[in-house]
Amino acid sequence: MRTDQPNYPRDDIAGGIMSPPPSALLVLLLLVFVAVVCEETTHASALNAATTMGVSPQKLERIQRYLDKINKPAVKSIKGPDGDIIDCVLMNKQLAFDHPLLKNHKIQAWNILDNCPDGTVPVQRTTVEDVLRAGSLSRFGKKEYAIAVANQEAYGTKAIIDIWNPSLEQAYEFSLSQIWVTAGSYAKSNKNTIEVGWQ
Repeated sequence: MRTDQPNYPRDDIAGGIMSPPPSALLVLLLLVFVAVVCEETTHASALNAATTMGVSPQKLERIQRYLDKINKPAVKSIKGPDGDIIDCVLMNKQLAFDHPLLKNHKIQAWNILDNCPDGTVPVQRTTVEDVLRAGSLSRFGKKEYAIAVANQEAYGTKAIIDIWNPSLEQAYEFSLSQIWVTAGSYAKSNKNTIEVGWQ
């Protein structure tokens, strides 16, 4: 008998493979239960909040299905000082890699935040409230722009961004100052962007 293996009774061995101890199974079951309860609680609280805002359960279900698709499973979640939830998502599971052209893309790891574990990237979690601020699911993620364009080859860029307190007409509006570098085209499905700024 090997001394480096735990000494389980013979009936714990099935087909030559040892079963984990009952305490490990209990802990695993408890973790799964807590994850399911937390997910259901989050979903239920979003439903309650949306219902009080006059959103139909059908619309909320469509929004929730969309969020389940775009919010990838987190290895770790961090609550930011402004209340946003930042999920640490495995690099190869982030939303960008759902695009068919990026399925076998070479991952180039770079992470300025040291709060996420190795092999993960910080991704802001999208909430029901984020979608509702847009007015509809079809308008979510769409923006109005005031832009200046310089169509030339660039090897670097910089910007001086002024921050002030603009007057906003609606609660869902915001002000954004950023530098946005793009390459490619939406028509050819090869658009790449880098955006940095202040919102």
